Formats: sequence, C-alpha cells, structure tokens
Amino acid sequence: MFQEIKNYLEEQLYPFTITHLITFIVFTAITYYITEYILQFKLLKWIYIGTIIVLIASLYKQGDDVKAVRDIFKLATL
Repeated sequence: MFQEIKNYLEEQLYPFTITHLITFIVFTAITYYITEYILQFKLLKWIYIGTIIVLIASLYKQGDDVKAVRDIFKLATL
C-alpha cells in the first residue's frame, strides 16, 4: 500500500521525489521554530514586522505613495 502511494506521488510530481518532500518539511519545521524563538524578543519582532510592512508597501505602490505605508502599518497593528 505504501509503495503504491509512493509510486503514484513520484509519477505525479516527477522530478520532485519523496526525499524533496521530507527535506522541505524538515527545513520548514526548523525555520518555524527558529522564527518563533527570534520573535519572542520585542525589538526583533518590531524589526521583522517593520520590514514586512515596508516590503508590502513597496510592492503595493512601487514606493510612490507614503499613504500606502501608513495604511498597511495601521492594518498590521490592529
């Protein structure tokens, strides 16, 4: 049964293999726990949130409008 599922997944996701999936899950878990640990510190959390806000605002308005930054910051701090 497991071998059939493995073969089916390998056929559907070629060249993506089970090894890729396991590696992705492991790295995702490690990244999650590292991020959770880092975000326990308030200063680093605000730096992280500020960086995300600036990136979103830049993508949203291509850096032309300061109002977009204020709106996104208000949304993020709700």
